[in-house]
Amino acid sequence: MDALNPPGLPALALALVFTLSGALKAVGRKPWLIRTGQTGLTHIPVWFIRLIAVSELLGAAGLVLPGLVGVGGFLRPIAAACLAVLMAGAAVVHLQLAREDAQRRHRELVNMTIPLSLLALCLWVAHSPTP
Repeated sequence: MDALNPPGLPALALALVFTLSGALKAVGRKPWLIRTGQTGLTHIPVWFIRLIAVSELLGAAGLVLPGLVGVGGFLRPIAAACLAVLMAGAAVVHLQLAREDAQRRHRELVNMTIPLSLLALCLWVAHSPTP
């Protein structure tokens, strides 16, 4: 992958973030994930957390593998768009948590900035020309 050509470097950064996040969700226990700051998982069942983990790991692979193997360049924008949908869902979950508990409102609104930032970067990668 040519990391100097857009969207190579942002796609690589997103792949690193989603690989780490997906791996932690795949093996971590729900209470530990919540204690470490993934408060959006509070009302999500464990099976769905594992589904999110697999989705994040597949999305990360879809961001970098086409550039590494030189085929399937159409996969990068699709993977980025799918990850953007996941981040939109995460932002909505944090907004719902902020609405339900006034004491946690500020924290959840701050936590919402992470998926919104990742959403913006995913959309940028999805709409950038593929090399």
